[in-house]
Amino acid sequence: MEAMIYTDRQQLIMEHLPLVNKVVNRIRISKLEFERDDLVNTGIIGLMDAIDKFDEKHGVPFEHYAGIRIRGSILDALRKNGSLSKERIASLKKFNEHKSLLEQQYQRHLSDFELCNNMEISVQQLGVLYQTMALLPIISLDELLFSEDSDFSLLDKISSQDSPLPEETILKEALSDALSKAIFKLSDRDQLILQLYYVEELTFKEIALILDVSVPRVSQLHTRAIAELRNVLEAWR
Repeated sequence: MEAMIYTDRQQLIMEHLPLVNKVVNRIRISKLEFERDDLVNTGIIGLMDAIDKFDEKHGVPFEHYAGIRIRGSILDALRKNGSLSKERIASLKKFNEHKSLLEQQYQRHLSDFELCNNMEISVQQLGVLYQTMALLPIISLDELLFSEDSDFSLLDKISSQDSPLPEETILKEALSDALSKAIFKLSDRDQLILQLYYVEELTFKEIALILDVSVPRVSQLHTRAIAELRNVLEAWR
């Protein structure tokens, strides 16, 4: 019996390796300190976690659930490695602020060489900043939807005070699929704004600096994204 369970598990892993590769392929490997194989192996750990924890009674397709776990596993590894730490995001914010001022001064885009000279940073330091920029769009939906570290999560924001939500455990089972699909339908920029605001806990002003747009524009995009997700939640009630 144990041998059969092991065989079934191995078969599931092999069948869903393309899903792991699909998630990894969305990451700009050339900008990472990780080798591609390292990310694939980390993604496989997330896949195995999904296999162990998946419950079909929740009505969520396994491929969708596994995709969330794979992304989450990779994101956790990047955070532990420091590639996506709050310190790096803060450094990126300062870099973009300085870069914006320089481009206003020179009235043109600056080359990497010019940026390094003006900011007195090395090519290696600039590479780290670009790496952080490349990683920002990676979203862990579990963390985004059900953040335990923040005072409020994305679910708190899209929920209406007039109609209380069921207990969080029920939400995780019934809403994860619908909400995560809705998030995937948002533009990359809207997804990134939600990530930076609810997970990284940046202000609209800080996000505006990172995205090189105005604060009102960030607010507008955030409001639009929340409205779309709230529509999903209202349809579920």
